[in-house]
Amino acid sequence: MNLIQRIVLILGAVALIIVIWTTPKMIYTNAQYYDMDKYMERLEGYSRLEQDLAPTIDYKIASMKVIAVVGSTLFVFFAFKGVGKKEGG
Repeated sequence: MNLIQRIVLILGAVALIIVIWTTPKMIYTNAQYYDMDKYMERLEGYSRLEQDLAPTIDYKIASMKVIAVVGSTLFVFFAFKGVGKKEGG
């Protein structure tokens, strides 16, 4: 593993953290998932309900983003496999 590949892996890990951190939140209530921001707009003034709801990340969007980041990181990682090695030993 050369230096460029290590940098690509570090950048991929940072991108993965950012992608998961910025995934939209969802609220699961009444056996359905709702977008947290839209759901809270409808319930303005109901502070008791806000305490009972537990927001979580949208697992569908998060899984698609994770697959995209990991796939692109691996693609770039293997693209730089031969870079930096001396030819003809």
